[in-house]
Amino acid sequence: MNINDAHPSKYLKAADLTNGDVVLTMKSGVDPVVMAVIGEPNSGPKPVLSFDGTDKQFVLNITNGNTITQQHGAETAAWSGKKITIFPTQTDYQGQAVACIRVRIAAPLAPGQIPTQSAVDPVTNEPVNDPGLIDDGSIPF
Repeated sequence: MNINDAHPSKYLKAADLTNGDVVLTMKSGVDPVVMAVIGEPNSGPKPVLSFDGTDKQFVLNITNGNTITQQHGAETAAWSGKKITIFPTQTDYQGQAVACIRVRIAAPLAPGQIPTQSAVDPVTNEPVNDPGLIDDGSIPF
């Protein structure tokens, strides 16, 4: 039994992205949700994205929100129908390396299209072994 299956969540987590990059189509609007972050007593509502093809939602941190803004503009109402690419990586949190999800700035690809250049992890700037992208027609979660 996979321990992640014992505690299902309606929110995406890095462990859900077992096959690398996933291209998702954003649904209309961004929902705020109140999430208490352990150790951060002043944390408040965070924006949450919904996608076509899955019930899982994506809680946007500042970093991922800024990346989407660079690609699709700051007005969240305009994000409906736009694609983003998400991928699992690691980040430092309170001195520890932890799994996280990041949004990749990339030109939209046709479903199933494999990028012609090697993907690069924006945190480590190292090449990523990318067996190809999963488009939102076959979301693995």
